[in-house]
This record gives sequence, C-alpha cells and structure tokens, in this order.
Amino acid sequence: MKWRTLENTAKIFPATSGKKDERVFRFACVLKEGIRAELLQEALNKTLEEFPMFLCVLRKGLFWNYLEESKLRPIVREEYRTPCSAIYVRDQKNLLFEVTYYKTRINFETYHALTDGTGALNFLKMLVYQYLMLAYPEYVKGPVSKLGITSSTEEDMVEDGFSKYYGSGEIKEEIPRFKSYQFPYHRREHGRMKLIEGLVSSEKLLQKAREHNTTVTVLLTSVYLCAIAKDMSIRQKKKPVSLMIPVNLRNIFPSDSMRNFFGWIDIGYDFATRSNELEDVIAYTSDFFKRELTLKRIGARMDNLIQFEKNPLIRIVPLELKYIFMQLGAKFISVGENTAVFSNIGKINLPDDCESYLDYFEFYTTTPTMELCMCTFQEHMTLSFTSAFVTNRVEENFFSILKELNLDVRMIVSGDSRAGQEHFPDLSKETATHDFWYRLFTFSCLAVMVISNILNYLLIPEMFWSRYVMGGMASAWIITSVGYRKRRNLLKNAVWQLVLIGIGLYLWDYATGFYGWSLNIGLPCLILSCLAAITAIIIFFRLNSADYMIYMMITCLAGFLPLILNIAGIVQFKALAVICAGISFLTLAALCLFQWPAVKNELIKKFHV
Repeated sequence: MKWRTLENTAKIFPATSGKKDERVFRFACVLKEGIRAELLQEALNKTLEEFPMFLCVLRKGLFWNYLEESKLRPIVREEYRTPCSAIYVRDQKNLLFEVTYYKTRINFETYHALTDGTGALNFLKMLVYQYLMLAYPEYVKGPVSKLGITSSTEEDMVEDGFSKYYGSGEIKEEIPRFKSYQFPYHRREHGRMKLIEGLVSSEKLLQKAREHNTTVTVLLTSVYLCAIAKDMSIRQKKKPVSLMIPVNLRNIFPSDSMRNFFGWIDIGYDFATRSNELEDVIAYTSDFFKRELTLKRIGARMDNLIQFEKNPLIRIVPLELKYIFMQLGAKFISVGENTAVFSNIGKINLPDDCESYLDYFEFYTTTPTMELCMCTFQEHMTLSFTSAFVTNRVEENFFSILKELNLDVRMIVSGDSRAGQEHFPDLSKETATHDFWYRLFTFSCLAVMVISNILNYLLIPEMFWSRYVMGGMASAWIITSVGYRKRRNLLKNAVWQLVLIGIGLYLWDYATGFYGWSLNIGLPCLILSCLAAITAIIIFFRLNSADYMIYMMITCLAGFLPLILNIAGIVQFKALAVICAGISFLTLAALCLFQWPAVKNELIKKFHV
C-alpha cells in the first residue's frame, strides 16, 4: 500500500489533539435549496477520484506517524454531532475527514494532519461543483477543470513543500516571540466549543479598509486586537496582546501540494505603552505585515521548525517519548506565546454558472482558547469565532467595533454551537454514557478492595489475606483498562495483554515466594496463546498483511525469550521453551519467505526516521 510521511507542521497534531482541541476544522457551503443526500454521495465519490490522497488512515511507526492508503470509503450522512467533533481516534483505522449535510448546508470536516485550509477548501469546492453538476445538469455543465485545481499530477498534490523548500530562509533571523496576555475567563464544560458567527458585506469592508489606506486583513487584525484590549484591565495590559496568524506558504513558494503547507506570523501589540486608538493599531499592524510577510522572514521561520525536526538526535527518539515531549512543550513552553488566533482563508471563487445556487461559505476550527476564521464568497464575508470560554465579551467587542465603522453585521450563530435549530440539528440528546460500564467496573474493583480490607481487619486481623484480593483486583483492573483503551485495535490489544499479563504473572510469582512457574510455564504458554489469538483474529477478520505484520513479528521475537532464559540458566523447564521458540521461528520464517515484500515495506514504514 502507498504511504507517506507527515509533513513538518502535521507531526505535532497526533500528539497534542484531545478533548480540549481535536485539531479538526470545518469548511461548509450553504446553498439556496435543500441538499439531496444521494446526489451528494455521488458527488463525493467523483471528488475522491480527483483527490485520492485523502483516502488514507493515520498509522504509528517507531519514530514518526505516517499516512497509509486505505480501502475505506466515506458515507455521506445527515449532520449528527456537534461541529468539529473528534475525527482521529487513536488505535482506530478510520478516514481523517467526513462529509455531512443539514438542510441547505454541505459540511466538510477534516483532521488537520491530513491537510490544511487550502487543501480542504479545494476539496469542498470540487465537492460542491460536482454536486451542482448532478443537481442542475442543464445549467451547471462543467468541466471540473474550470475550478483550476486539478491540473496538477498526484505527485505534485502529495508533495512535501517543507522538505522541498527547506533552506530558503536565514535560520539565524531573529523571530519575534511574545509572553502575551492570556484570557482569564472560565472555560466551558467538557471542552465544548462555542461558535459565534456573523456576515458582513465584503465590498463595504473593502471600502472601509481603503479609507484607512490598508488591506482587509490588516483592518480586521487591528479590530481583533482592539476587541481583546477593550476587555483588559490596566494591570492586564502590562502584557502584549498577541495573535497567531497562519500564512499559506503557496503564496510564497510555488507549490500545488494538497498537504499541510502553511506557516504563521505572531503579531504582538503592547497597549500599555502604545496608543489604544484603532488608527494607530492599524498603522503598526500594517508595518508589521510588510516586514514579516517576506520570503526571507517566512523562510527563516520555516527553517527554524524543520531544523529541529531534522536533528539526528530528535529523529531517533521513539515516538512515544516524542509524544511526551511534544505534549509538555505544547502545555508549558508554547503556552503564553499567543493570546488568540486569526485565520483568513481569503476569497473563494467558483465558476459563474454555479454561483447563483450558492449563498455563502463558512470556515471555523477547534481551539483551546479563541480563534477567528474568515472567508469571503461573492458579497458575503463570514466571520466565525470559536472559543473555549463561557463569556462572549471579545466577540461582542469585535462586532461592536465593526458597527462603529458603519458596517452592518448579520448574525448567523450567536452562541452555543449546539443551539440554533435553524443552523444546527437538535443535538441535546447527545450523551457520554459510552464509558459508563467501564466506570462502573472501576468502582466495583475499588469497592471489593475496600470491603476485603474491612473484613480482613474485623474478622482475621492476624492474617493479611486482603492483599491477595487487592492484587487480584488491581491486576484485573489494569488488564481490563488496557483492553478497553486499545479495544479499537485487537492485534495491538493482544500484544499489550501479552506484556501486561507476563509482568503480572512474574509479580504474583515473586510475591508468593518465587517458585519460577511464571517463567517456566506461564511465559511460553502466554506467548503461544498470543500467537494463536493473533492468528485467529487475522483469519476471522480476513486482515491483509499490512494490518497484522508488525504485531505478529513482535510476538514471534518475544517467543525466543524463554529459550534465551533457559540457555542463561534462569528457566529450567526446557520443553516449553524450545517448543515456543520453534513455533515462533517457523512463523517468522513463513512471514519472511512468503511475504517478504510486505515485511520489508512494513519495516520501512514503521522505522522511518
């Protein structure tokens, strides 16, 4: 199967995505008539013929994650959960995007490791155009080449722009960094995202920007900075307000890649020492953009990131350790660098023959703090705030400043993303009871431990028999917990159970006087059982070699351990050790002899650095 490495900015997403930020973003197109599901499914199938690189799953290697081609195919369905819910699920092979619809809206949501805003927007444009050609064949006749996004080869579309243009900047360039103001607001429960969204006239906003001798992006960046500062106390203004602004690197480096190829700039404004007037903020922002949005400066930022990734010592650190370091870095090092995010996807263009059927586009993303996303289609500019906070003060300040500039704002969504039946389906019945039985099991284990100690103390205090009960319940809880967490991948679950049960047997043997049964009998029987279980799973689910190869090889290598312990004099029961090693050797030999290309390919994928 085809596979590709993750590009520089995508490498951190699997490590840092979670309930507070699922790293999912949505592009949506609102039509003027209701969506027909069967036509949307057909349009999706046609779109995937143009974007086959989107049909992949995220896999884990020893040193890095990678994307692997998949035979899974997406099914269009009516919107059924809150926007930007989790798409990537660890240990589960699922596609990294989803297409849904609600009333007149087509939604395309994707996990950020698959693509960036430009790639996602191109996919949605193709999807919408394919749908309109099916829904209105007499008026929208194509061809899709009119979109101007499919002339590239598949190789160009999966190009890693970061690797191609590494070394284009001055690595020693000093890049501004800020220890910035952080919102003191209360966070929403369970990491639920809040959406506030409004429409303004793109023509009137452009006219207003020209009145201030600047661009729309600079004007809105300045308004955003002022909206945040408007709610800050004098003491809070001692720290600058900093915005992270993603930059489409395709505008700087020639690339047709549909993968992640974006950078960013960080603009910080000190309201304690500088003027608080919008005009002065605009002047500062304009100068900052002119200085930072150059090939040299953007290249320097990009090179600084890639230089860290290409460090030989970093590359050979196992992935699980990288996860820990990336999570710690995101939590303790990156925190405080930015106050919020402003992402401008720009103007969305579609052929003239389809524009009369469309109303407007939307674009927004999950965030651990606050993010403003902007896109423009025809006369509509959509401004979408997503936030992790209860209060709406910054959003209200932002739209209030726009109104002070004599710009009319039509609110689409004014609060909770679960609310507003006109814009979202009723999702009030959503529950989080899927792990109820696991929590009940955990409580039961604790109850048995506590009750056994009470009975031990009251009835037979001279014999500490409750420790065996506690050990047994702790073992059962650990094994069950790992089984529950790894339930989506039965093969990985089997290997984890092999390790945990093996350790558990040794500890029980040690705690009861160490008679050696854990190593002489328990370990080889456990390895043989794991081999049998993996074989049964492969046959029952008819798995292909890429799905089971690495787990079978790990178990086979473990099968030599009893024989090694026997040769070292630690294990005395020779028969089981030899049988275990022999079966493991034959299984490993069969894999290498009959499936060597698959073995080689899997090793390359898992061990790429």
